[in-house]
Amino acid sequence: MRAAIGLAPVLSHLQRKSRLTLRGVALKAGVSASYLSRVVAGTEFPTWQLTDRLGRILGADLETLRQVWSDDEARLRRRGDTTSRHLTELHGALRALHQRAGSPAPQRVALLSGMVLDSETVTNVLRGATVTWGETQALILALDGEPAFFLKLWEAASQAPRVAETPSHRLNRMIGAFNPTFASPGTGRRRAPLPHQRMRHAPIP
Repeated sequence: MRAAIGLAPVLSHLQRKSRLTLRGVALKAGVSASYLSRVVAGTEFPTWQLTDRLGRILGADLETLRQVWSDDEARLRRRGDTTSRHLTELHGALRALHQRAGSPAPQRVALLSGMVLDSETVTNVLRGATVTWGETQALILALDGEPAFFLKLWEAASQAPRVAETPSHRLNRMIGAFNPTFASPGTGRRRAPLPHQRMRHAPIP
């Protein structure tokens, strides 16, 4: 699920500008590196307390950062009612798949994913956390499931806001408060490929 559309690129930019690694920032903020990576990717939405800590670590203008966080928080609250049912269906199906596979330990699932996932991410997903489709697909393949079936559930649960609801000039204005020369974030690094025996499945979109 795309959790935040304004906060995530701002935090991602600040982290890159600081020249601190994600792991270094996570250590200073008291959170796991995997969770922080989802925050800056926009698939997890942090509390204001954590956002405030991150802002102080990264040297942000806290007043502007609070406004960005508040706008996203209000948007997510409005969206929450329409996505909760789909999320319940998705995570129920994932837990059923895990049980059908014999309920392997998170460490075992991480190994079966070719270490695309770590054990913490596996645990969080099975408990109801939202992650990217790539991570969800890696979990499904590790449990010998069929991604095509789960993709529809994942898309229904994602419910990303339409572009019309979030004008680009508004995002540019928020980002400009941090750095007028901010450029749009890149697509990120590719994840390690899944194990060879699982390449028969459809590639990650």
